[in-house]
Formats: sequence, structure tokens, C-alpha cells
Amino acid sequence: MTNISLMKDASEILRYNNPAVPLYLRKGRIFSYPHLEALCHWHDDVEYIGMKKGHMAYNVNGKKIMIHEHDGLLINSRQMHYGFSDDGTDNEFYCIVFKPQLFTPNQELLHKYIDPVIENVSIPYYYLSAEERAAEKIINIFDKVFDLNEKQKTGFELEILSELQIFWVEWFNLLKSYSVYQENKTDKDIAVQKLMVRYVYANYMSRITLDDIAASGSVCRSSCCRIFRRYFNKAPNDFLNSYRLEVSMNLLLDTTLSVTDISYSCGFNSPSYYTEIFSQYKGCTPTEFRARHISQT
Repeated sequence: MTNISLMKDASEILRYNNPAVPLYLRKGRIFSYPHLEALCHWHDDVEYIGMKKGHMAYNVNGKKIMIHEHDGLLINSRQMHYGFSDDGTDNEFYCIVFKPQLFTPNQELLHKYIDPVIENVSIPYYYLSAEERAAEKIINIFDKVFDLNEKQKTGFELEILSELQIFWVEWFNLLKSYSVYQENKTDKDIAVQKLMVRYVYANYMSRITLDDIAASGSVCRSSCCRIFRRYFNKAPNDFLNSYRLEVSMNLLLDTTLSVTDISYSCGFNSPSYYTEIFSQYKGCTPTEFRARHISQT
């Protein structure tokens, strides 16, 4: 299983390939995620998803984007996002996550080239189509970055940083040519959604009501439901149960806790209700899920 580790504010805990260099690279398949869906999260880093085989749906701040084979998607800093399969098909992709501040310690250059991008709320993401020359050039840069990391020859870290700097220049100029820097539209619902997701992640083990979730975002119940539907295509309670199940699956695989103990520790009001919800989502009981995993290891 592939899991995303989150802080209580819903920001991802990124385990960089080298802790001294804020850079994360890995291959992935959507079938490795429970429910064929990653957890909604955000981070200060910029993220690139390169689609090698198949396709994948991606949600960025409530907007669904379909990433097609050979194309790529850039997700800007601090954007709520997650990938999922909306048609039950698998894929192969690679993910590169990095802090753009690693390019240079020079404050003037950061202010001139980095901040105008990561601080601009009108650039939550940027789709890269391999059929467009400028976008294809950026896709090829990331392909080279991933290849350098795979081979890991002497000095590969420096080569990767060099390639990422070239990418940033290309992206900066591409954005500038489309005049996106002149836009500055703020969606207040995004901030509200982050607050409500943060509340769910921090309090999933307790009894949570719709009123509690709505109050965490300082909105009414109807607005709470509308915002969850907009960003996750789920009711607040379904989102809560999805996260509880995600946590419970980790406990089933990584601990010897009983199903009863796991159900209560994850906020379910009874083991029978936990088993019912688990079966609906996974097509098997928690006990069967654990047994299958043990038999495969």
C-alpha cells in the first residue's frame, strides 16, 4: 500500500529522498491507493505529476483535471489536491516534489522569480500537454530529472538542481507570456475547506457531527455540504468515514490491535458499524482484509 502521511493541518509530511535536499521523487500507480484515491492534502512544495501509462483524474482546489498519457500536471505551492481513478482503471505515473526555494539563497532572485509564482493565487495548477512545444520541453526536463535520480551517478543531485532551475525559467516565461500574473482572484471557499479538512484530520477519533465540521469553517451546515461536494464530490460524513477507514487500514496492517479496538480508536461508534462501512468500501470485512495481507507477506 502507498499512504500519504499528514500533519493535523492536512499538510503532507514529505519524506524527501535525501533529508538534506528538499526533493522527493517516486513512481506510483493509482491501484496502490485505498479506494483508488489518495488523501486530500497540501504542502509548501511544488509538485509535478508525469503520466507514463494510462490516465488519472486529479482534483486541485475542487476542480477536476484529467491527466492524459504522456502529459503532465504542475501543482503550485499550498494547493489542496489529490489524485484518483474515476473509471476504475490503473495507471503508471511519477511524482516529483520540491521546494523552489532550494534553487537559490539569494533573496532578490527569490523575490523576482519564485514568489511571483508560488504567491499568486491565480496559478493553482498548470496543465502540460505533450502536443504543445513549450509544454513538451518542460515534460522532457522532468523526464530527465527522474532518469538522473534513477541512475544516481556521481553528482546527480547537482544535475537535478540544474535541470529544475532550467524548468523554472521555462515555466516562469510560459506563465508570463499568458499574462496570468495580472490575475489575483481569491476563492474564500478554499480557506474554509482547509479549515474543515484540518478539523476532520485532527479529530477523526472523536464523535464528530456535521455541525462540528461546519463550525470549524465558520459556515452553516448547507454551506459545509456544498463546499465538500464542490471540492471532494462527497458529503462531509463520507469524507470523514473515508479518512477513518484509511487510518484503520494502516492499523490493521501495522498493529495487532483487535478489530474492536481499531474501530473505537478511529471514531466509529461500534465494531459492527465499522465492519459494515469497511465492507461497503473494500468489499471485505476488516478481518478478511488483514488475513489477505498476512497471507501475501
